[in-house]
Amino acid sequence: MLSVLMAVGIGAVIGRAVGGIGYALQHPDQSLGEYARNAEFQRAVGIGAASGAVAGLVGWAVPSLFPAAGSFWGAVGLGALTGALTSGAGQVVTNLLTPCTPWNHNLGWAILTGALGGALAGGVGYGIRQWAASARPVNSRGVPYPDVDVPGYGKVPFPKGPYTPNNTQMRTSFHSSYRQQFKSWWIGQGRPWPNALVNIHHIKPLQFGGTNTFDNLIPLEKPIHDLFTNWWRYFQP
Repeated sequence: MLSVLMAVGIGAVIGRAVGGIGYALQHPDQSLGEYARNAEFQRAVGIGAASGAVAGLVGWAVPSLFPAAGSFWGAVGLGALTGALTSGAGQVVTNLLTPCTPWNHNLGWAILTGALGGALAGGVGYGIRQWAASARPVNSRGVPYPDVDVPGYGKVPFPKGPYTPNNTQMRTSFHSSYRQQFKSWWIGQGRPWPNALVNIHHIKPLQFGGTNTFDNLIPLEKPIHDLFTNWWRYFQP
C-alpha cells in the first residue's frame, strides 16, 4: 500500500510541476505573483496533478494490468497515454466552463504536457513498484507478495522453502471443529478475530508443502485472502 501511495503522490507532484511549467512557457510575460493569482494557472496545475497521479498509479499497476508487457517502457508509454487523455479531457472541461472560449483552446498543448508528465510519472510509478518488489518475492506475473498487516500478529510472512506438495492426510483434515479450535487458540493469543466473512489462510499453502498446524494459519477477510490465493496461483518455485 505504501508503494502505491508513493507512486500516486510523486506522480501528482510531477504532473503538477509539468502543468505549471507548461503554462509558464505559454505565458512568459507574467510574474510569479501573477501566476499564483491566475485561475488558469491554478487549473493547469490541478489538471497536471490529477493526470500525474493517475499516470503514476498506472505505471505502478502495469505488471498486474499487462503482465505480458509489464516493462519500464510499457509503463512509460501507458503513462504518457493516460496523462495525455486525462490532461486533454481536463482542458476540454475547463474550456466548456469558461465563457467565450472555444472547446479546443490550448487542447494540443494540454495533451503534449499531459503526455510528458504522464510518461515521467508512469516511469516513476514502475520504478517504485520494482523497488518495493525487490524487498518481497514476486510471482511469475511480476506481482510482489501481498503486503498485509494482521492486527495482533503483524505482516503475513513469506514462507521458506523447500516448496514441495503436501500429499498427506492433512490436506483433508481441516474440518469445522478444527477451525473452531484454531479460532479459540488465535483469540487466546490476544489477537482479534476478523468481524467479517473469514477465510483461513495457510501461510505456506498445502500444495507447496504447508500443513494445518496453527502456526501456519491466519484468519483473513475474504477479499484479503483472495490476494494471496491469486498470488500463489502464479508462483513458480
